[in-house]
Amino acid sequence: MGNRCRICGNTKRNKLYQIEERMFNMGEDFEYLECSRCGTLQLNIRGIDFGKYYPANYGGFNTGVKEKGKAERIVSRIIAKTLTNLNYSLSNRLNDFLGGKFDYLQCFFGLKIKRTSRILDVGCGSGEWLAKLSALGYENLTGVDLYNHNKNREFEFIEGDIFSVPTKKKFDVITLHHSFEHMDSPEKNLLGCKALLADNGILIIRIPVMGKYAWKKYGTAWAQIDAPRHLFLYTEKSLNYLLKKCGLKLTAIRYDSNYLFQIGASEIYKKTRLSLQMARRKGDLDEISTQDKKLVRRLNQRKNGDQAIFVIKSLAGCNKEGIDE
Repeated sequence: MGNRCRICGNTKRNKLYQIEERMFNMGEDFEYLECSRCGTLQLNIRGIDFGKYYPANYGGFNTGVKEKGKAERIVSRIIAKTLTNLNYSLSNRLNDFLGGKFDYLQCFFGLKIKRTSRILDVGCGSGEWLAKLSALGYENLTGVDLYNHNKNREFEFIEGDIFSVPTKKKFDVITLHHSFEHMDSPEKNLLGCKALLADNGILIIRIPVMGKYAWKKYGTAWAQIDAPRHLFLYTEKSLNYLLKKCGLKLTAIRYDSNYLFQIGASEIYKKTRLSLQMARRKGDLDEISTQDKKLVRRLNQRKNGDQAIFVIKSLAGCNKEGIDE
């Protein structure tokens, strides 16, 4: 594919890396390019048949939501409503106090999203996240994914990509939970999301963030690279560049890195030949030290974690200036 960045077009002083597939240890290397201008790390090979790299036991296809009793369900719904209505900082503190039980709802903290909001999850996998929302009382849920591993009936499922969703449908919230980095045509997909946003709708993108502590410490052993499934690992700069091109405005960045990929799996990739799947079976990722927990929290607070939530609106529906962090 040459030496050209597919995000900003830069061809000067870009770096090339050979990066192994390590989640399943399939024994293959893939060339990635790091752009010296926008910082994006991107797969530098075209024409790959990706089907074999998404087996049924791939993370996004795991499912299983524990059924709650009536009393627990009522309490969970009250807490969830509180978390989405408080400001982001207070919601985070309350969630920490509760032992992180509502981490899966973090992208909604402080956004006052209603249970009647029309929500679309792009790249929903088996639909586990949407099933959890359903258990909290969210009513209008839709998921779309290329691979039909859906086993849930709590929401409408569409097999395909963003362009498989009927254009007459409009959504108050569109989420991409670690799916945007898997998409080959980022600008096209952003425009597809924009076309489905209702007036004043919110687009939420959760992705790994390139160039932070984990990349500097682990380099090509950083587990979030996930070669070759992650086609693009964006920086704040490169994602904002794409958003502006598409008439979208970034309104908040919230770092939500955890231990697993940022430190745990990266340490295993750096020091052993274990695949992530094997390390999990052995229990090598079960123990998290107090020191590691503090490090993860500190990195997020300093915007140096390896993944973040980006809250976005279309320019037409955005009357907010600047970025609320």
